[in-house]
Order: sequence, then structure tokens, then C-alpha cells
Amino acid sequence: MEYRAFACVWDAVEPDPVKRTDLRLRADLLIAMHHYLDNTKLDRFKLARQLGINATRLKHLRGGNINLFQLADLIALCVRAGLKVEISAGAEGTAPSMTSAIISPM
Repeated sequence: MEYRAFACVWDAVEPDPVKRTDLRLRADLLIAMHHYLDNTKLDRFKLARQLGINATRLKHLRGGNINLFQLADLIALCVRAGLKVEISAGAEGTAPSMTSAIISPM
């Protein structure tokens, strides 16, 4: 069996740089939503209403089903949850080295 080293896990998951960046950003936003969901005091019905989604969609969000959420969907959910989302871009090798999402409470 041949082993191959990658600079980061995302390089191993997705070879296409555009898809890889989209996947990484969605994962960052999904993680932020998980932190929010873990710390909210709202019941699932009020939470779904606040986020503008139904109970099934909330279940998918809690389940981490990343392939069911587009980047724009996750941005909207984070904003509705009161999280500040910023996306910045820079040339390779500069800060930030790639597009990154910065998520923080508003």
C-alpha cells in the first residue's frame, strides 16, 4: 500500500482547490453552528424558528450533514444565530494564506 503525505487534511479530502476551499469554509461554519447549538438555551422549536428552518433541517445541521448545506445557507444560519461571519482572501504565503472564515459572536 502506498502512503502519501498532504500539507493539510483538506488536500487529502478534495483535490480540486475550488471545491476544497468551499468544503473547508462550510466545515468552519458548521463547527461554529455546532458550538452555538451546544450552548443555546432555546428548545428545538424556538431554535428552528430563530434560524428560519424546519425541525428536519435542524436535525441535519446537528448531525453535521455538510453535504446538505450550501455555503450561503450556512452563512445565513450563522447570521441568524447572531454570529459574525467574515471571509477574507489573500495570496498564497501571505496572511491569510487562503480564504478563511472568521466566526465570532456579534
